[in-house]
Amino acid sequence: MRPPIVHVFDDERELAHAAAEAIVFAARQAVAERGEFHWALSGGSTPKRTYGVLAGAPFCASFPWKRSHAWIGDERVVPQDDPASNRRMIVDQLFRPASIDLASLHAYDTSIAPDAAASAYAASMASQLADPPVLDLVLLGLGTDAHTASWFPGSSFDDDRWVAATEEHAGYRRLTLTPTAVNAARRVLFLVSGESKRDAVERVFEGPRDPLNVPAQRVSAVDGQVMWLLVRDAAGHSFAG
Repeated sequence: MRPPIVHVFDDERELAHAAAEAIVFAARQAVAERGEFHWALSGGSTPKRTYGVLAGAPFCASFPWKRSHAWIGDERVVPQDDPASNRRMIVDQLFRPASIDLASLHAYDTSIAPDAAASAYAASMASQLADPPVLDLVLLGLGTDAHTASWFPGSSFDDDRWVAATEEHAGYRRLTLTPTAVNAARRVLFLVSGESKRDAVERVFEGPRDPLNVPAQRVSAVDGQVMWLLVRDAAGHSFAG
């Protein structure tokens, strides 16, 4: 199990460009080695900025879109055109600006019961990848409460589940990749900015080991590499140098 790699940037623009570069590198390597690139996208404001950079020059032209499959790390159980939908944000910020075929974006079916939607999404991943499915890259953000994906403090997941439906949180039920799915990925990339995230970053890296209440501590890739891209305002004193 490799230790995480941490990079600190002066501002969100630098982080977004570094993230786009890392995503393109991972995509091209996956296509060269396995013929396809499977990645899971995150909601949140910091990934949103990265999608805008990835959709523009020079990154868009070098990304192997036609050999890529985009999955969604977590989603609120809302209609796909709802402003709270991660799918809608991803389409608006990345797929439409880059003129990418939406058939390569695998969305959750939020029109059916959440548990059924989770099972259907896991089955779709297994059919497209393998069983168990191994993603090439998972993008993650970090909440002020140290949650990531839809793993909130106090939540638990079965080790044999790859996708789960959660109980209601902040007004929404959610669908999410589980720690088992994320930790099986070849690469995991955290994108974090904002002074409001500093305490959460310090809890993840410096606090006691308490993954039930610090959910981002659950990320520990089995065979892959975890990388954190942090803006300096979120990095905390451990990464101040």
